[in-house]
Amino acid sequence: MTRVVNCLSSSLLTLALCGCATASASSVPSTSDAGASSQVEASSPAKSAMVAVDESAAQPVEAALASLPTPVRNPPLDFSHVPEFGRADRYEGERIDAPLIDSEVDVDAYDMSGPSITRLSRGASQAEIAQALEGVDGLRKLDLGGTQLADLALIANLDSVEELSLWDTYVVDIAPIAGYDEMQILDIRGTGVEDLRPIAGALTLTELLAGQTNVRSLQPLRELTALTKLDLSDTGVRDLGPLTKLDQLVELNLRNTKVRSVRALAKLDQLVELDLSGTQVSDIRPLLSMYRIETLRLDNTPLRNIEPLAKLKTLKTLDLRGTQATSKQISDLEVAMPYTLIFDDAWKREAEAKKRESR
Repeated sequence: MTRVVNCLSSSLLTLALCGCATASASSVPSTSDAGASSQVEASSPAKSAMVAVDESAAQPVEAALASLPTPVRNPPLDFSHVPEFGRADRYEGERIDAPLIDSEVDVDAYDMSGPSITRLSRGASQAEIAQALEGVDGLRKLDLGGTQLADLALIANLDSVEELSLWDTYVVDIAPIAGYDEMQILDIRGTGVEDLRPIAGALTLTELLAGQTNVRSLQPLRELTALTKLDLSDTGVRDLGPLTKLDQLVELNLRNTKVRSVRALAKLDQLVELDLSGTQVSDIRPLLSMYRIETLRLDNTPLRNIEPLAKLKTLKTLDLRGTQATSKQISDLEVAMPYTLIFDDAWKREAEAKKRESR
């Protein structure tokens, strides 16, 4: 009996000590409480009970913390609220020198050791161009279109240029750029250029835009087999023989030229877009091998027989306005090519013809 009472008293004392320890842990300890706390910790049974209570109480806290959303370590920066952020048009006409971040820009692709270039306005004089390009080297793209440039000697030393635009300038002689071995795109539309021999060795050239020039001979182009786009519109070109080896051509523009025969184009089966409008072409059978052709413009030609066109199953757009095809031929072709958009004005031409006959 005495042993039972002693055990019970010891248990009650342990629970009492646990309650005191829990209460003191939940409140801010004062100087006087520090001694009581040290006395409680001296009793090993009470200390073990405290640990048990603390661990059980910590479980719901850990669960609550686990349910909280994980914070974003590096949230994206939003500058949409900053007026005109990132706009540079207000600096037009000014010289801008800004450091480039290596991690953002592949600086190995450019030569930035030289001075920066002031933006040139359309109509810039040769003197302004010369001043802007002074000391510049390593250019990859140069657009001088619409300026008063006449002498390409100003840019003869920029032989690393890959894209050169000279449209609507006063350029006549392109000999100074004969050393542009890396050139891929050349735009000389609307210039006075007649002789293409200076670019006969430009084997890397993929696009040549020479429309509205004085070009007549295509002999210098016969070895430029990398060409994929060629614009010769509104020129005096007549003979397409030099183009027979350019089998990588995808787009060819011969609008308003003196071309009569397209026999030389028979092997250019990679063509997707061909413009023969305003030419004297009347036989389109050599084009039937073009199994990738999607756009074919034959408007304002003397073409009469359009039946062979039905074999071009890949055609998406066909322009036959101003040809000699009849409305019956057009209707039959529309039935044979239900998925091709055909432009024609046969009905209008026939109506006008009947009106003339009735007079």
